Amino acid sequence: MSDNNTPVMVWFGEMEMGQFSIGHGFGAKMCIINVIHEKRHMLEADIEAYIDANNHTGDYVIPEEFDGDIVYSRHYLKGH
Repeated sequence: MSDNNTPVMVWFGEMEMGQFSIGHGFGAKMCIINVIHEKRHMLEADIEAYIDANNHTGDYVIPEEFDGDIVYSRHYLKGH
């Protein structure tokens, strides 16, 4: 977690987080990005209020603090 007075980059959108594996192999903690609606620097303490005020779905990730792999779905890549 960052210093409370230091803004962090937050990605808001449609994403799935969890422990994912292929077949019976080793599982890894991942955030699968389907859509990014907005990227914003802000204080962590302000995230929930920002979600409520801007009608976001509630899905977000702070990339520099996520302890796992961030990957992009085919849906995301089709738009880029």
